[in-house]
Amino acid sequence: MQNTKDTCTVPQAARCLSVSLKWVRDLIYAGRLPAQKTGGRWYIRKADLEFRLKQRSES
Repeated sequence: MQNTKDTCTVPQAARCLSVSLKWVRDLIYAGRLPAQKTGGRWYIRKADLEFRLKQRSES
């Protein structure tokens, strides 16, 4: 998986969620944010990120 229009990196996800890089990584490691590591970088599908955003807004 590479950074495409359908994916984002941890820093991009952190900016989108207005949280720290560590928080995003912690979600990934806990299995609460699906991601795939390729070439030393984590890639997150934007659909999964949008789902996470929706969950945050509902809580």
